[in-house]
Amino acid sequence: MGAAFMLYAQGLLPFLLPLSVMLFEPTRKSRRRMLPFLVIGGATTLYILWALTAYPLQVFVRGNSIVYINPATNNEAVAVVYVIATCGSLFFSKIRDMVVFGAANLVILLIVMAVKRYAFTSLWCAYAAVASVIILAYFWKSSRHRPFRYDLAI
Repeated sequence: MGAAFMLYAQGLLPFLLPLSVMLFEPTRKSRRRMLPFLVIGGATTLYILWALTAYPLQVFVRGNSIVYINPATNNEAVAVVYVIATCGSLFFSKIRDMVVFGAANLVILLIVMAVKRYAFTSLWCAYAAVASVIILAYFWKSSRHRPFRYDLAI
């Protein structure tokens, strides 16, 4: 289960999040603004998927938190690129709720780094899932304007 979580949280999310934001953008111009984040996220995803298959994954409990360690992904360079792909796409969205969600995620990230850096992956994902209520609110507010034309998204 730990490997499955890492596959999604570290491996797929850096690509899926900017893709999702891009598909929600209301105009072609704002969707194109997401392309750099999609490219960064895609490259990050490819690297992390390679790292998760090439290096052993350690999963254990420490201080009531789950710790995930992979020698190739547990470094600051990967973390910075990951945050750029995920939070960056949210900050450049034209949809206010996406920007608020990005800000909430960045605040959560900084708090987790200050309090429990060793359990960063599991805690940031858990708190980001709670913050996803912001996206739920967006869906409720925009229900009259949907369905969007996803076939015209790119």
